[in-house]
Amino acid sequence: MKTEDMPASVKQVFTKITGEPAFALANPGRKFRLTDVNPDPTLPRRRLVFAGTRGDEWFVHYELGGFAHSYCVVLFSVDSKNSPQFLWGGSGSHAAKNMDELRKMIAHGEFADDKQNYW
Repeated sequence: MKTEDMPASVKQVFTKITGEPAFALANPGRKFRLTDVNPDPTLPRRRLVFAGTRGDEWFVHYELGGFAHSYCVVLFSVDSKNSPQFLWGGSGSHAAKNMDELRKMIAHGEFADDKQNYW
């Protein structure tokens, strides 16, 4: 999935969760602000690893650049009235290669929800 494939409602919820003024998520393999050293302000701070949906629930697994480069997962729902609900979020030091690996990493505590209070 690419960011262009994400519905507008999902982008709005992700923007709200991450506290950005506008949706900013680079596609996999695209440039983003990896570090805080000489950052290009035109590049987003986050880059998509992969995302998915099940019914009205979405997850977004992404890379977060900056001083403490990390990988994050956020889980949220968007109902038929586009009403968002944040369900869970966690950060870790490695990206998952696929959904099975992501499930195992979360189950083993490799994405801890106590590492940061922002996504």
